[in-house]
Amino acid sequence: MTCLRSGLVTKMVTANNPSEAIPLFSMLKTRRSGAPTRTRTADLLITNQLLYQLSYRGLGRIVYSLRIAVARSFFHSGQRFYPGPFPVYLPMSFTKPDRSIRMQIVLHAGAHFTEEERLVRCLLRNKEDFSKRGIAVPGPGKYRSLLKQTMAALQEAPPAPDARDVLLDLILDEENADRMILSHMFLFGAPRSCIRNGFIYEAAPERVAQLSALFAHDEVELFLAMRNPATFLPALFDQAPQDDMEAFLRGADPYAIRWSETLSAIRSAAPDVTITTWCFEDMPMLWAQIVRELAGLEHGEKIVGGFDLLSEIMSKEGMQRFRAYLKTHPTMTEMQKRRVIVAFLDKFAIEDEIEEELNAPGWTEDTIEAMTDIYEEDMERVARIPGVSFIAP
Repeated sequence: MTCLRSGLVTKMVTANNPSEAIPLFSMLKTRRSGAPTRTRTADLLITNQLLYQLSYRGLGRIVYSLRIAVARSFFHSGQRFYPGPFPVYLPMSFTKPDRSIRMQIVLHAGAHFTEEERLVRCLLRNKEDFSKRGIAVPGPGKYRSLLKQTMAALQEAPPAPDARDVLLDLILDEENADRMILSHMFLFGAPRSCIRNGFIYEAAPERVAQLSALFAHDEVELFLAMRNPATFLPALFDQAPQDDMEAFLRGADPYAIRWSETLSAIRSAAPDVTITTWCFEDMPMLWAQIVRELAGLEHGEKIVGGFDLLSEIMSKEGMQRFRAYLKTHPTMTEMQKRRVIVAFLDKFAIEDEIEEELNAPGWTEDTIEAMTDIYEEDMERVARIPGVSFIAP
């Protein structure tokens, strides 16, 4: 079977014979490849304890004013907030950064099972160099819980005028930046709740619109990887409590699930937010470009970890030969490099790293092939959506 976006040497475990693995796709037959990965609070108020954790910046320093500002800025519910008896220690050298400058806010929202955490680690490896260019890459621990709390609050009330500045202070501390990259694959929900009413990330349009309102002063960019529903849905199903695929999909037709519908809905809900997207199956070839796009860098600029994903799915010998080939051909274009990557993967790919078992009860090889064809057609629609930049090999 030939499939343009299979990426993986995929095996499906059927309900009739769970022990039998049926080989579906061979990367040798494809021109694109990929690698598999393996609370909201009831109270609207951010608690004293959380505010203490968020505003702590080292020994002898608790930014008491930020705790009060968060409570006053995020919530207009009429409830009173008591900041608590914490002492205040502000060093004489503390200078609040100027947050009036228009920033570029980059939100990387996954999708789930698209090497999202590896991408974050690669960005953090470039953190110091990016910072020199005015690009902030905060550690996820500084903002993921805060974003979750913020999204919960925005469900109840619009942000106050100073909410954006307070949030930036909490995330960036004293760092000045023109561009900030945040990554949160749970921004649109957990894997078990990603599919609702036959729609991928049903909550995405509303949440992006809310974040656009919060950062109305800034330029907001959304980065979202797509993955073939033929492999994406089984990956989500593995994390779900349901016992069969039909129950997990809640009666939705798997052939009718489209990424283009999700992206079009986001654009309609938040027309000022630009979207950059790509296919998970293409990521070994696009990895360096994706990192550059997230950072807002020009094509060809040097980054650390440009072949992080490739090195995971290619043998050590293959990577050595690949790097040697690049050294002897320093003037290759990005398109030429991608063709070389495909050629090296054809010979040196690690079979265990490019295989995945699909737990899709009731599905057949024909099901997978048909869904993949639909996915290919849907990518053509995605590429034509205004305001969406589609990175392709």
